[in-house]
Amino acid sequence: MTIRISDRRLLGPLIDALQHAGCAAARVGDDRCRVSAGAEDASQAYLELRFFARAWARGHGADVQIEI
Repeated sequence: MTIRISDRRLLGPLIDALQHAGCAAARVGDDRCRVSAGAEDASQAYLELRFFARAWARGHGADVQIEI
Protein backbone atom coordinates (compact mmCIF):
# COMPACT_ATOMS: atom_id res chain seq x y z
CA MET A 1 0.00 0.00 0.00
CA THR A 2 1.07 3.58 -0.54
CA ILE A 3 0.40 6.51 1.77
CA ARG A 4 0.47 10.07 0.48
CA ILE A 5 0.65 12.84 3.09
CA SER A 6 -0.48 16.44 2.55
CA ASP A 7 2.52 17.96 4.36
CA ARG A 8 5.66 16.41 2.94
CA ARG A 9 7.70 17.65 5.92
CA LEU A 10 5.86 15.07 8.02
CA LEU A 11 6.69 12.07 5.83
CA GLY A 12 9.83 11.13 7.76
CA PRO A 13 8.10 11.23 11.15
CA LEU A 14 5.16 9.24 9.72
CA ILE A 15 7.54 6.56 8.42
CA ASP A 16 9.20 6.42 11.83
CA ALA A 17 5.80 6.01 13.53
CA LEU A 18 4.79 3.27 11.11
CA GLN A 19 8.04 1.40 11.67
CA HIS A 20 7.68 1.76 15.43
CA ALA A 21 4.19 0.22 15.09
CA GLY A 22 5.69 -2.81 13.31
CA CYS A 23 5.11 -1.92 9.65
CA ALA A 24 7.78 -1.98 6.98
CA ALA A 25 7.73 1.52 5.47
CA ALA A 26 9.99 3.22 2.92
CA ARG A 27 9.91 6.59 1.17
CA VAL A 28 9.01 6.34 -2.51
CA GLY A 29 8.50 10.05 -3.27
CA ASP A 30 8.53 13.51 -1.74
CA ASP A 31 5.09 13.03 -0.21
CA ARG A 32 4.54 9.26 -0.15
CA CYS A 33 5.76 6.00 1.26
CA ARG A 34 5.14 2.32 0.56
CA VAL A 35 3.95 0.34 3.55
CA SER A 36 3.67 -3.36 4.26
CA ALA A 37 1.65 -4.28 7.33
CA GLY A 38 2.08 -7.60 9.08
CA ALA A 39 -1.60 -8.62 9.16
CA GLU A 40 -2.61 -11.97 7.68
CA ASP A 41 -5.68 -10.61 5.89
CA ALA A 42 -5.19 -7.86 3.28
CA SER A 43 -8.49 -6.12 4.02
CA GLN A 44 -7.74 -6.16 7.75
CA ALA A 45 -4.28 -4.72 7.09
CA TYR A 46 -5.81 -1.93 5.01
CA LEU A 47 -8.32 -1.04 7.73
CA GLU A 48 -5.68 -1.00 10.45
CA LEU A 49 -3.26 1.03 8.37
CA ARG A 50 -5.97 3.50 7.36
CA PHE A 51 -7.01 4.00 10.98
CA PHE A 52 -3.42 4.43 12.19
CA ALA A 53 -2.30 6.76 9.40
CA ARG A 54 -5.38 8.98 9.59
CA ALA A 55 -5.20 9.27 13.37
CA TRP A 56 -1.49 10.04 13.27
CA ALA A 57 -1.88 12.61 10.48
CA ARG A 58 -4.79 14.40 12.13
CA GLY A 59 -2.78 14.60 15.34
CA HIS A 60 -0.07 16.38 13.35
CA GLY A 61 -2.35 18.70 11.33
CA ALA A 62 -2.13 16.80 8.04
CA ASP A 63 -4.26 14.56 5.83
CA VAL A 64 -3.36 11.24 4.21
CA GLN A 65 -4.55 9.21 1.25
CA ILE A 66 -4.01 5.47 1.18
CA GLU A 67 -3.77 3.62 -2.11
CA ILE A 68 -3.85 -0.14 -2.36
